Amino acid sequence: MPPFSGERNHSVAREIEVIKLIHAYTLSECLDALANEIVAREALGQKNVIFCEDRLTLVAERALMRVLGGTFLTQVTTFSRFLKTKEKILSREGSVMAVGEIMLRLQEEKELKCFVSSASVVSGAKCIYEQLAQFGASELSPEDVKRSAEMLPED
Repeated sequence: MPPFSGERNHSVAREIEVIKLIHAYTLSECLDALANEIVAREALGQKNVIFCEDRLTLVAERALMRVLGGTFLTQVTTFSRFLKTKEKILSREGSVMAVGEIMLRLQEEKELKCFVSSASVVSGAKCIYEQLAQFGASELSPEDVKRSAEMLPED
């Protein structure tokens, strides 16, 4: 069966690691960890499928190409593309809800310096999601954002 052809042969038994979860605090940390993981796997000749949100596939592909140069062993896709359906697995609204849930957890742990009320978390989740998506699409690193914030005048 050709790799990633979309054909499904459920009678073929293979020993594979189904899911590798990468925990990172920033997108750039996650992409670095992802690239390191894929380099190690490809060195062993392993094939890989990386699932990510639709607007992050290009960013993930670029991160991999920076370290690999090119590959036929790894594919970056979304769940909906992989399953060949027009429905997204996690919609924009679902992503906003996920960001809101993370913000609520951080608020409960007293880790947020802004959005300290539950109402502000709910209203701010969409804004934060949009900003994260823009950062990801523009390939801004956390260091770039920090340097830019340091240049702002203090009010």
